[in-house]
Amino acid sequence: MSPPRELFSQFPTLAPIRNAETEEHEENAQDEDEDDGPFASKAFSDSEEDKSPEQVPVTGRHFKETLREEKPPRVLVGSSRKRRPGEVDSGFVLSKLTPECLVKEQRQFCYKKMCVWNLGINRLRSERKRYFRLSRTERSVYLESLVTKLENGGVVFRLSQNLTVCRKAFKIILCVGNSRVQRLRLQDKHPASIDTVARQPSAEAFILLEWLDSFFLSHRERQPADGKYHLPNNFTKKEVYDHYRTDMVQAQESLQYSSFKHYWVKFYPLVTIPTTNKFYVCDFWELYKSKHDKGVTRIEKAAEERAAAGRRRWIALDSPKDCAYI
Repeated sequence: MSPPRELFSQFPTLAPIRNAETEEHEENAQDEDEDDGPFASKAFSDSEEDKSPEQVPVTGRHFKETLREEKPPRVLVGSSRKRRPGEVDSGFVLSKLTPECLVKEQRQFCYKKMCVWNLGINRLRSERKRYFRLSRTERSVYLESLVTKLENGGVVFRLSQNLTVCRKAFKIILCVGNSRVQRLRLQDKHPASIDTVARQPSAEAFILLEWLDSFFLSHRERQPADGKYHLPNNFTKKEVYDHYRTDMVQAQESLQYSSFKHYWVKFYPLVTIPTTNKFYVCDFWELYKSKHDKGVTRIEKAAEERAAAGRRRWIALDSPKDCAYI
């Protein structure tokens, strides 16, 4: 079933493209046909019909294929050089503001609310222009102002005129990803810039640093050779982490072991674990040595088995007949 003619006005890409070159080509073809006159052979006309491209009927499948346009290439700023960190990609911005891209993304349904569809193309273009005109730091502040956090831990996404949208519509409208939205949600626990990779310590990290400070003040000892400190009793980081977990089990604010080691190395680089030569107490070596001392040859093992079989035989002869064979 072919689409109605009204769709050609809404989507001009479906209609045949006519320009000055095509019109001139058609006029030249008509002039050649007139010059041939009535003596043009049928074979020549048949060959011309074979050379003409086939007319593909406009079906529903063809209609969908025309709407599925390829993404325009990302043109870097200035030249083909590598884009610096924080530099705006003008080609990407222009591609996101084209009417074709806006119509395509407006048709993306976000759950059941249809936030992008109800927003309209004009409002979608204005929201993107407002966001793309900002610098990198200004975008972070602008995104923080659009996200409202609730007391129950939820998040509400709003646009410039206090219009609430869902999470998926928020990503489509402002061209942001899941990582950016997730960092906006965790802004309270990790108060840092959105675009920076390094984060400031969270509330749980500050509690860990206070606990480590008190633990090191009461347990560390200084080595006379250098200015480094070490923990007595050959404490390992895993053992210290177990003490930390037991102290924080009621508060339920303990961090993972990887974060524990990260903050230890970053804020307390002078507190180290003393390295000692533990070859004489190696468990593997002790096990190997014990097996080597107790090891017997195949001949000795066969002799022991024969002796054990003889002992069992004599025990069976001395025992009563109703007794089981040992």
